[in-house]
Amino acid sequence: MRAITSMKPEFLISALELVEQVFTQHENAEEGRLVRSLVEEIRSKPYYLPTRIA
Repeated sequence: MRAITSMKPEFLISALELVEQVFTQHENAEEGRLVRSLVEEIRSKPYYLPTRIA
């Protein structure tokens, strides 16, 4: 059974780095930076709910 829980603050940066790394490897460094900035923008919005599936 899976549960949705709050993302622990200590994992926010490493998750961001993983997103950038994956998109950089798949496309290029510019794409990695773009997707990372989109994730950062989403996280900065008041409607963002920091969750993860456990």
